[in-house]
Amino acid sequence: MGPGTSTSGTGSTAGRRHRSLAVAVAMLASGLLLVGAPAAHAAPGRAYVTNFNSGTVSVIDTATNALVTTIVVGDGPEGVAVTPNGARVYVVNFNSGTVSVIDTGSNTVVATVPVGVRPSGVAVSPDGSRVYVTNSDDDTVSVINTATNSVVATFRVGIWPVGVAFSPDGARAYVAKRPLRRRVGRRRRLQHGGGHGLGGPRPLRLGRHP
Repeated sequence: MGPGTSTSGTGSTAGRRHRSLAVAVAMLASGLLLVGAPAAHAAPGRAYVTNFNSGTVSVIDTATNALVTTIVVGDGPEGVAVTPNGARVYVVNFNSGTVSVIDTGSNTVVATVPVGVRPSGVAVSPDGSRVYVTNSDDDTVSVINTATNSVVATFRVGIWPVGVAFSPDGARAYVAKRPLRRRVGRRRRLQHGGGHGLGGPRPLRLGRHP
């Protein structure tokens, strides 16, 4: 699993597109986005798991694999990403159209950011200044300023964007899309515009190798 990667189920309806437990673990030290001790306010060795059906995030101690706490977020949490310093966790809520910002020191939600329709993927820039969120039902990407936890830009990409990942230098963000597919509650339409067709049947998430 690559950095910032999350998993989801598939199906023909919104409820069946996701598993009951959508897992997205982030570990900075080993490629899964670990919240490590060097962060000023981060608890060491924690994994954050999104639970789609219950609207919660489970926090797991990676040393003992024990549940530490459960955090209530929005409706249908899916993608999750951790800032490079480990201080914040960004969780996209698919049904709410929001992003929950978790402080890893207190394991509480400190901000809720409205984004687009049915957000799915999320990635934090390497310098920690921006969070990119794919909005699968309105074909856009929202850009969040991490200093203010507010949306500073929204731009269109292509039909059904689902995953996003940054290049190591932060100069590029790569967005995975589902072309030529029928979306839930939306009419069938064709994709037009730029981008690379990856050839896979159902691209969902992107991760980069360090």
